[in-house]
Amino acid sequence: MAVVTGYATFLAYWAVSYRIWGQTIGMRMGGMVVISKTTGQR
Repeated sequence: MAVVTGYATFLAYWAVSYRIWGQTIGMRMGGMVVISKTTGQR
């Protein structure tokens, strides 16, 4: 049960941070940005 809770927490964190900032905390620290190959937008 703890594994499922941990995994759900991770997915929720990832989804919220990606939705709000377009990046996770690690990506922000590393200066990484994901952009579209076709449009060049975030």
